[in-house]
Amino acid sequence: DGIAKATGTAQYTQDVLQTEKAYAGVVGCPHAHAKVKSVDLTAAQALKGVLATRSYAGSTLTYPGASAAAVCAVSPEVLEDALALVRVTYEVLPHVVTVEDALEDKVIVSGRSNDSLKGARPARPGRRQRGQMRRGDPEAALKDAEVVVEAEYRTQIQTHSALEPHGSVARLEKGGGATVWASTQGTSGFANGTLAQRLGVKRGDIRVITEHMGGGFGAKFGAGPWDLLCGEFANEIKRPVSYLLTRRLEHLVGGNRPDSIQKMKLGGTKDGTFQVLAGETWGTSGNGKGGANCANFSAYRWPNVLMRQHGVSTHTARGRAFRAPGHPQGFFALESLIDRYAAQIGKD
Repeated sequence: DGIAKATGTAQYTQDVLQTEKAYAGVVGCPHAHAKVKSVDLTAAQALKGVLATRSYAGSTLTYPGASAAAVCAVSPEVLEDALALVRVTYEVLPHVVTVEDALEDKVIVSGRSNDSLKGARPARPGRRQRGQMRRGDPEAALKDAEVVVEAEYRTQIQTHSALEPHGSVARLEKGGGATVWASTQGTSGFANGTLAQRLGVKRGDIRVITEHMGGGFGAKFGAGPWDLLCGEFANEIKRPVSYLLTRRLEHLVGGNRPDSIQKMKLGGTKDGTFQVLAGETWGTSGNGKGGANCANFSAYRWPNVLMRQHGVSTHTARGRAFRAPGHPQGFFALESLIDRYAAQIGKD
């Protein structure tokens, strides 16, 4: 497809149905945790070219960028003007947005108390269970090791920043069913039951097309909230609707690689033989699960291992897969620790 992309003839999601489609967008919450007290859509609804609106007044939003209101309009320009006319009032609620703050605070995120995540959890030897991996006798191995090095490593949250943002174009077909052009890595799993419900069709009657995709590194599987809203508006106004995330929302809600704090110890012999790896890690995938699965013990043979890993909830959008989930974080720390070990024993 090099010729098509180089000459500009490749069709991406935003390129389809240019003369037929309407455009959807949202007012994203500026706060990490807030209740939407009121939404005034009067001025936006009075604007010529506005086709439909949504208010999420009464909702409690748990991350920045979550939808407080939505608008569908005849053009991107009318949509931009209409969104600027929406007036939202918020009640800002207690929030935590970093791992450190979450561990110190007892604020509950999505029904999970971070206070309950502190400390070790028991696991059967040789298996990871409830965030712990144990093999052999790591305590004795650390005590007996000729050389022990330890350090703390940190990695930051990384957003995907694909050239093409998340989004889709939805069209109801005259003969029944619907067609959705989507920026997705998985067309077969995109048409789920929720999307079918929003479109008002059967799940098996949705055709999903991705002719070209401008980047997808793990965060573009399945229909997201933006796709569901697109389908909902298309069903309401009975014409094709396009909704692609703005660049700002792409960074806030489009998915990210979770961060990590990794406190590590490596024990070995003076001739360079690994004997034990031990440590504790923390990471957040926001409102989602996971975030702590640093793969920092899987590449080498460790006769003794003790790794405790903690997923920490925060008032940020959910993390998503990003090119080998857990591996970049884990191996940054592991290989840095091995370098320190090699330097201490005087070997390459």
